[in-house]
Amino acid sequence: MATFMITIVAFIATAPLTIWGVRFARRHRRMAYGAASLLLLFGLNMKVDPPPPPKIEAVERDEEEAKDDEPK
Repeated sequence: MATFMITIVAFIATAPLTIWGVRFARRHRRMAYGAASLLLLFGLNMKVDPPPPPKIEAVERDEEEAKDDEPK
C-alpha cells in the first residue's frame, strides 16, 4: 500500500513538469530536438559499471585435521 501511495505522489509531483516540457517542446522545436539529441549522445551512451560485489568476511571451515595438525 505504501509503494502505491509513493508512486501516486511521484506521478502527481512530476505531472506539471511533464506538461510544461511538452508545451515548451511544441513552442521551441529546434531547441527541444537539440536537447534530446544531446541527452541521447551523452546521457544514454555512457557505460555504467555495476558496483563490485561486497566483500564477505572469511569463513572458517571445519576441516578434518591430521594428528600432526596439518590439513589433509
